[in-house]
Amino acid sequence: MTVDASYSPGVPVAYLATGTNFPDALAGGAAAANQGGPLLLVQPGAIPPVISSELQRLRPGRIVVLGGEKSVSPAVAAALASYTSGGVTRVSGADRYQTAAALAAGFPAGSPVYVATGANFPDALSATAAAAAQHAAILLTEPNTLPSATAQALSAIAPSSITIVGSTNAVSATVASQLNAYSTNVTRVAGADRYATAAAIANAAFPGATGVFVASGNGFADALTGGPVAGLHGQPLLLAASSCLPQPSASTVSSLNPASVTLLGGTATLTAGVAALTTCAPPPALAGNQLCGTKAAGTHYSHIIWIWMENKPYGSVIGNSSAPYENAIAHQCAMSTNYYGITHPSLPNYLAATGGSTFNVTDDASPASHPIDAPSLFSQLTAAGKSSRSYEESMPTNCATTSASPYAVKHNPAAYYTNIRAICATSDVPLDGNFDRDIAAGTLPAFSFVTPNLCNDMHDCSVATGDAWLAKWIPMIVSGPNYRAGDTMIVLTWDEGSGTSNQIPTVVVAPSVRPGTVASTRLDHYALLGSTEDLLGVARLGAAVGAPSLVSAFGL
Repeated sequence: MTVDASYSPGVPVAYLATGTNFPDALAGGAAAANQGGPLLLVQPGAIPPVISSELQRLRPGRIVVLGGEKSVSPAVAAALASYTSGGVTRVSGADRYQTAAALAAGFPAGSPVYVATGANFPDALSATAAAAAQHAAILLTEPNTLPSATAQALSAIAPSSITIVGSTNAVSATVASQLNAYSTNVTRVAGADRYATAAAIANAAFPGATGVFVASGNGFADALTGGPVAGLHGQPLLLAASSCLPQPSASTVSSLNPASVTLLGGTATLTAGVAALTTCAPPPALAGNQLCGTKAAGTHYSHIIWIWMENKPYGSVIGNSSAPYENAIAHQCAMSTNYYGITHPSLPNYLAATGGSTFNVTDDASPASHPIDAPSLFSQLTAAGKSSRSYEESMPTNCATTSASPYAVKHNPAAYYTNIRAICATSDVPLDGNFDRDIAAGTLPAFSFVTPNLCNDMHDCSVATGDAWLAKWIPMIVSGPNYRAGDTMIVLTWDEGSGTSNQIPTVVVAPSVRPGTVASTRLDHYALLGSTEDLLGVARLGAAVGAPSLVSAFGL
């Protein structure tokens, strides 16, 4: 079965939303299913050919565009009119909560309602199939406050039941208490993570299902469009890693023993391991107490640590069974599904992240070829009276400006800025014997730039090698005095991915990050620089000006 084939020509309506971000469409799948139509995804400024063909086949009675003009442009909305005789309307609000509330207005009084966090996509997406099957609306809430638009929509619907999706980290007990004012039947369905929550919804809403749909738990696009189809067929939507089924998903498949399993997405998204219904190995236990979610959003961070790995696209790490530690911290803390390198090869990415520009560098040559006399994060912090230190594994001497394998100077940006040579001589140091000492003593600087050597950063060696290196150092950091004080955050990222996409994994470990956070805002190294500058109280440099904030994207 294909998603397209689930709808016959002449559908009464088709809903269209941007495929570049999730908020507008979170509640749209349930609304589309309630009216008997599909949810399709377009680009902000174009209708992809595959969507054009599908609209021609479906000939919808009318088209509903979700989101404002930045999400789906007026030109696209105008072009959509050629696919229907019933006109094109737009449903949007000032934010995702108002958009969901506007969509809920199309449901009759007494309809059931699912309430999920609007901060991330997995919980709401997992509920889409159940909502579609039950003709229920989906409304969104902030974790600790019920938005006024959501409250007004609940008052208008007077729901027969309210199902809260997700743990109290996603929808707090305070919000749950507020929801009691709108229905006498309020329940919560939750699991330890997105996979367990999806499995809990499946078990609660589809106890006798004869089939299941499976989508990636690391992205939103496939589940957005496939969730309503799953509900149309009376089947749940489960989430998978890229190469296997996490234990909760595998257990649900085993208990249902379905006659069919429909995978949403191509083989690059869900590999043969998922098709074979392979169960993921359990992640290793993480040392120490809970890493994230121990502080409130808005925590002041005095110490920021960047750890830079090498040359791995997003799918080579996230969901890869060879990277159990990285996936464990990604799910216990936070990860981005929409983070990108700036360019290729390595060096200009390191310069962009520390100087706000590639400085027209297009190769990996040494500082002798690329002496850069320009402001950088290092010089900014020095001028502000704040400390920074680069910890370079296998570097033979302080601030080495030539490579000595397995040390690569192209991965040491401080060595390229000529106006900080004196600072570099004392603060750009070999990792071993310095980083571990500073961690143990609680004397980490305001900014730490950490670079493994060419093997441990995955450049020359395997993903498993890099994972083992991280599994040694990150527990050391989080058990140290600085992190335990609650004012230290870690950003684990890669310099570049592959090809024109250049998507890379990025994980944030910080006390104020809610466990399981998935940031879908498009981010890059300029955003990382700008956000670090914001947190440490210095001005943004170059292309970091105007770049998105990791603070809002990750709920810091």
